[in-house]
Amino acid sequence: MPAPNLETLFAYELAIETAWKTILDAATLNGAIEFSDVDPGTPRTEIQLQASIPNGHRHIYQGNAIFDSWNGKLVSRVVTVRGKNSDQQAAMLGRIRIEAYDYVPKFSPLLAFHAIEQLKEAQFVRGVDEKNRLDWSELTHSIVFSIRPDAWPA
Repeated sequence: MPAPNLETLFAYELAIETAWKTILDAATLNGAIEFSDVDPGTPRTEIQLQASIPNGHRHIYQGNAIFDSWNGKLVSRVVTVRGKNSDQQAAMLGRIRIEAYDYVPKFSPLLAFHAIEQLKEAQFVRGVDEKNRLDWSELTHSIVFSIRPDAWPA
């Protein structure tokens, strides 16, 4: 199915973050996308697609060779309140890992114009926001994604 315009194809952060949020919400992980007006509360899983770099593959569109595949990082940051719900972090991280292992059947129906070709765990870090009494754990997956060949507008 072709996208309505090129802007839709290249707004891949929104598409992938929204799909990951849908997957995490279905697993009761309270996904939260940056730049949202909603206060997600805690515990929550903040989502960001970061460091997307073209990996060299191009699609010929209207005579131009345009990058259509990227390597990046999909960051899932679990945030809890110290002394209130931080004991939920381990289970939440385990669930995120399970959801990521089985990514193809979960992402495919949610992404009309993009495909996730690879999703694998790459990094894990923890920290504390002492001022706000928040504990956080950041699980990063390396991701390879592309524009579907049939998604280019006519």
